[in-house]
Amino acid sequence: MARAIDPSSILGSWLHSHEEDTDTTTVYRRADYEFPPSRGRKGFELRADGALSEKGIGPTDRSVHTAGRWHLSEDGCLEFFAGTRGSPTRVLPIESADGDKIVVRKGSQTCTLSHGGSGAPER
Repeated sequence: MARAIDPSSILGSWLHSHEEDTDTTTVYRRADYEFPPSRGRKGFELRADGALSEKGIGPTDRSVHTAGRWHLSEDGCLEFFAGTRGSPTRVLPIESADGDKIVVRKGSQTCTLSHGGSGAPER
């Protein structure tokens, strides 16, 4: 069983730090982290009220934002929901979160979703 993640340690704005990714993990850093130059970074903002804003990269390299909501399951899986959908549109199995960095497991491991069923983690 995964160790419990403190929800307050993951609140705020996060961007993908692809330079730190490994074959088995994806890394996110706080948005104010001093990243090297990049043509854009995907990310997300988690608010204390459960609101989510996902940041993507549009066709002209401009940021595209999508609203939703988020939930952290007991087994440390971060679930993203679009609109009023009852099942997650994206699941991030958190390996560690220290307040400055979130490390997400890649691969075939599944999460036990809080809203029923199981889902494959992000690859």
